[in-house]
Amino acid sequence: SHVMAPKSSEFWFSLGEIYPTTSSTFVGFHIDFTKNKTPFFSFLDYTKAHTPELEEDPSWSKSLGHYVQAYLYSHTGELENILKELETAIMLASKDYIVEVPYHQIRGRYLIKKALKVKDVNAMQATNLLKQAKEDYQLIIKAYEGTTKIHDYQLSLAYMWSGRVSDLLNLLGDKSVDGVLDQQRAFSLQDALPNIYPSHHAFSKMKKESREKYTWKKAASDGILMGTAE
Repeated sequence: SHVMAPKSSEFWFSLGEIYPTTSSTFVGFHIDFTKNKTPFFSFLDYTKAHTPELEEDPSWSKSLGHYVQAYLYSHTGELENILKELETAIMLASKDYIVEVPYHQIRGRYLIKKALKVKDVNAMQATNLLKQAKEDYQLIIKAYEGTTKIHDYQLSLAYMWSGRVSDLLNLLGDKSVDGVLDQQRAFSLQDALPNIYPSHHAFSKMKKESREKYTWKKAASDGILMGTAE
């Protein structure tokens, strides 16, 4: 990570000793752009990135590094390591009584991917994995429905994926869950988004795709945008 202040010719670079690197130590330099200037830079200082939240919620602060590590594993497709890091991140955040939406949102997605992988050889395991995924989405809903702490887009994703998990459970023969109410709530949230943000094509696309019944074929083709938490 880096921070630039061009007007004052200051450049700060993180050492990256911890994840996320935006929370690590930054070293600052003043750059002299005068032609043929030697030396062309001078050391300013070093400082630890500081936000009150990092000190007020130390366990949550530690959880951030595990989410970043899960993200790095996602580039190599190491499913079990991804889930392990997300599990640790969720556990640490919960110690500070925080339901971190991206952690649960993304873990739910990877649990679906794991269920897809095992469903043909172990339907019971796939069912249990999907139920865990549904718990992740329902936890987001219970924590934030009726509040203004997260964006309606995030809340709509939780409802949408909870409904989609129900569709997949039905395909495995589990008729004890019904995703209709979850999907209806997702629709009501999604219907408003294109009107509020008309230039954002993703909202209109999501509104259209979320109306379709979710299938294993769709689950296999859906990518996971972990860097932006969807």
